[in-house]
Amino acid sequence: SVQDYFKALQEADQKLEYHFGDIVAMAGVQPNHAKIHAKIFITLGQCLEAKGCLIVGSDMLVKAGTCGNYYFPDLVIVCRKDEYETSPSG
Repeated sequence: SVQDYFKALQEADQKLEYHFGDIVAMAGVQPNHAKIHAKIFITLGQCLEAKGCLIVGSDMLVKAGTCGNYYFPDLVIVCRKDEYETSPSG
């Protein structure tokens, strides 16, 4: 359940995602992935900031629409008002 996911997430020493009822541990990244991520983050960040958009990294937990899945994507781009929800544990 989502409640079990948030409890496990609080107790985990690694990032966990929630995929259609399954709690999935995320793997670490390799150096090349980290380099590509940094280049994209910097390049997009400069362009998007001028348009009033926000770009955040993989520490932002994202709920995927109405399907109820939760992810830690590499990048999140927000070009509208931010929407946040509180986890079941606060």
